[in-house]
Amino acid sequence: MIMNTEQDNKDLLQKLFGQMKEEKLPDTFRADVMKQVLLETARIKKRNEFLGLLSVILASIAILALAVFSFIYMGMTTSTFMPKIAIPKFDAGAVYFYSFIGVLALLLLFMDYQFRRVFRKKHHL
Repeated sequence: MIMNTEQDNKDLLQKLFGQMKEEKLPDTFRADVMKQVLLETARIKKRNEFLGLLSVILASIAILALAVFSFIYMGMTTSTFMPKIAIPKFDAGAVYFYSFIGVLALLLLFMDYQFRRVFRKKHHL
């Protein structure tokens, strides 16, 4: 029963398509369709960029509002808001220590880069 219905639908479709006269598409049909597709793609890209920018702006405003609200809620005044900053005494030992740590970090990064390069060559990646 289902087979007959499907066959009847196929026959009906073939009959309908057979009755339609075949029209030739204009020569610029493909170019027109591609132009519409490109315009739609550009519109979607522009909308996505706008929504991304809008979300960043709204998030920034929300963060600033939260900061202002927290200062107001905690009762901060300008005297507590802007503390006096004392510049610490220059310690040469700390500079040498942090320089040593920085050089070690750069050395480890360089070694990692070299090991990865050798690994890629060895495994053809």
